[in-house]
Amino acid sequence: MRVTRDKSAIYLQRLNPGGLVTSANRENHLVWWAACEPELAGEDPSALTEKAKALGFSTLQKESQEILRLPSQ
Repeated sequence: MRVTRDKSAIYLQRLNPGGLVTSANRENHLVWWAACEPELAGEDPSALTEKAKALGFSTLQKESQEILRLPSQ
């Protein structure tokens, strides 16, 4: 999971390590690999499917995003 926020909301992105990498989720995958497997930081996440499987990830989970709106100030 990756958590980000801006002034109006908190964003919870559930990731699928080793799954499909698109232009919409590429940054999330880069950050996840860098944070969780630092020795792979900077690697192309779309080429890490076998590594994800070796780490125990199914690579079949559905990715999703939840948006938590913050109260207006």
